[in-house]
Amino acid sequence: MRILITGAGGRVGTEVCHDLAKYYQLRLLDVRPIPLPRGEVLQGSVSDWETVKHAVAGMEAVVHLAIHNPGEQRCQAYHEYIQTDVDVGVKGTDMLLYAAKKAGVRRFVYTSSLNVYSACYPKKGDFLKDSDETLSAEHYGTIKWLAEELCRHYALRQGLSTIVLRFNSVTFPKLWASQGRDLEHPDYACTRVHIDDVVRAVHLAIEKDNIQWGRCLISGANPEKRYDTSTAEKLLGFRARYGFAAGKMYRDGILIDNG
Repeated sequence: MRILITGAGGRVGTEVCHDLAKYYQLRLLDVRPIPLPRGEVLQGSVSDWETVKHAVAGMEAVVHLAIHNPGEQRCQAYHEYIQTDVDVGVKGTDMLLYAAKKAGVRRFVYTSSLNVYSACYPKKGDFLKDSDETLSAEHYGTIKWLAEELCRHYALRQGLSTIVLRFNSVTFPKLWASQGRDLEHPDYACTRVHIDDVVRAVHLAIEKDNIQWGRCLISGANPEKRYDTSTAEKLLGFRARYGFAAGKMYRDGILIDNG
C-alpha cells in the first residue's frame, strides 16, 4: 500500500513513519526538511493546492497529522495565528480530502485531539464519552472540530472512507520522565496516552476494513479512568497497552516505571 503522511517530520509523525515504513511505501510531506526520512519526501504546506495535489497522486491511503502548532500563538500576532491555523487546519484538511476523493484513495485517517473538549474536561469522578458534546476553550480545538466535520462530510456525502482519531495527551516516556512524571500535577496523568499506543491506533485505522466513517477517542489504560475508549475497541480493535499515574507507568497492567 502507498501511504501519504502529512506532518511526517514532527514527533508523532516520525514515530508513525518509523512503524509504517516496515510494511508500506511512504510519501512524507512536511513544511520543514525531514531528517533521516523513511520514504519519498515532499517539502511544502497542506494549505497549498499544487503541493496537496502532487502529494496525494498515486496514494492509496492518507494519514493527516499536520497541524499549525498551537505554541505558535506565543510568537505570532493573534490575527496571523488565526489565519495560519485556519489555512492549515481547515483549508488544508478540506483540500486533502478533496484530492484524496479525486485520486481514489481507499482510506483517509485524520488525527484530531481531545482538545475539542477542553472547555469541559472531566473532573475526578466524571467520565467523558466520545459521543459527548464538544466545546473547546481554545482556537486550536475549535479548528480540530471543524476539520473533523469536514471528514464526516467527505465520508458520508462524498464516499471517502474516513476515520478520525481523537488523541489524548500524547506522551513520550523520556520526556515524561524528564518533566517530573506528573508528581507535581498528578491530575494530569489520567489524560496521557503512550506514543506506542498512538502509533498502533494509526496502524489499525489504516488497515481496518469495511468502515465508511468512524470517530473515536484514543487514551491510555490509566488507573484513573475518565475517558471512554470503548468506541475505539469496537471500531478498530484498539485497547491501550500503556497507562500512567503520578510517578508511575504501566504496560499491560504491570508497573514498569516507578521513578
